[in-house]
Amino acid sequence: MIEKIKNIKIDKYFGRRLLALCIIALLIIIVYSSIFKSNKISNEFTVLYNNEKLNLKDRIIVYDNDIIYFSKEDVRSIWDSTIFYNETEKELITTYNKHIALLKVGQNNMLVNDANIEIKSSILEIDNKIYLPINELLMIYDIELNVSKENNKIIIDSFTETKIEAKVSNNCKVKTKTSLFSKSIEKLKKDDIIYILEDIGKYKKVKTQNGNIGYIKAKKVYDEKKLRDKWQEEKLDLNILEEYSNITGEYELLVEETKNNGKLNSVFPEILLLEEGGKVINKGSGNAEALKNYTNWANENNISVIPVLKSNTAISKDLLTYEQRNKVINELYDVVVKNQVKGINIDFETINDVNSFYRFIIEITPKFKESGLKVCVTLNKNINRDKIENIVDYIIEEKK
Repeated sequence: MIEKIKNIKIDKYFGRRLLALCIIALLIIIVYSSIFKSNKISNEFTVLYNNEKLNLKDRIIVYDNDIIYFSKEDVRSIWDSTIFYNETEKELITTYNKHIALLKVGQNNMLVNDANIEIKSSILEIDNKIYLPINELLMIYDIELNVSKENNKIIIDSFTETKIEAKVSNNCKVKTKTSLFSKSIEKLKKDDIIYILEDIGKYKKVKTQNGNIGYIKAKKVYDEKKLRDKWQEEKLDLNILEEYSNITGEYELLVEETKNNGKLNSVFPEILLLEEGGKVINKGSGNAEALKNYTNWANENNISVIPVLKSNTAISKDLLTYEQRNKVINELYDVVVKNQVKGINIDFETINDVNSFYRFIIEITPKFKESGLKVCVTLNKNINRDKIENIVDYIIEEKK
């Protein structure tokens, strides 16, 4: 009799444990199902960038609020080859054309060219990889983004590329080829919007709003509008007028053949100094009247004054962090704008931390470009030309 009572107690204890485990399991399923419902991790999206399919290295993460995340590695291959992530500070610095942005993991704001901007989604760290919310970075990378949920396509277009919008005059089909019996890839209704990619005789190559690319007959297209032209930065060859680069020298007697040569005529006065501690000294301020007269003369002769920044420090500890570099960049920017000159030439003789120097160059260029200012760098034995060639406006060979 005693044995039976013990068994009943054991069975009740086991049943309670089993019920508790079931409840815990159910809660885990509910939590995880809500997590996976709130976001979608997929490799199924087709990404079109300027009408070309991208082959991404990593998966795309898309949240239900339509925030699209690309990995840092994919952003590096598409837009920013110099993208930088500071693991210690959990901060990311990305630059493109005229923009520089600083973002931090878990923070819903970013600094863009020193302006604080609120964002809905921060950068994420998932499976030891950093992911960027592309929707929040449209202004940084000069792009527009649309998602076609109908066929799982992410459509990205650059603001630097031509865009021509049109409509179709009646119901028609987009074909894979310019032939009568070619396969149809999408049906269009009267007045549907399309984008013209190319004129091919009786046909036009088009992209639909769903991201499908194909051909329709030209006679079925009307109301064409060019929304933007292709943008390309114009860069003149640099012509440095060394003999006129002294603000107190003999510069008034500029000969016509020296300046009328179809190049960016420039003078490079050595008036700026970066001291230890990251302080920028304007040596020209000691002779402000001479500098003003010199700048007026240059402007009258359509000559760009691009002062040289020298350094009496070895460029290591003073440019290590983003904050240090940004402080120097802002001081330089203020000096350049105040003196109404056209840019800066960075000419450091000693560089013992070349990576900090490269970051300095990468981060100063967007700030200056935004205001139409030029950034030049004079090479020395420490600087790898390939690292900065596609970043700065001009590279100057080291004097022998």
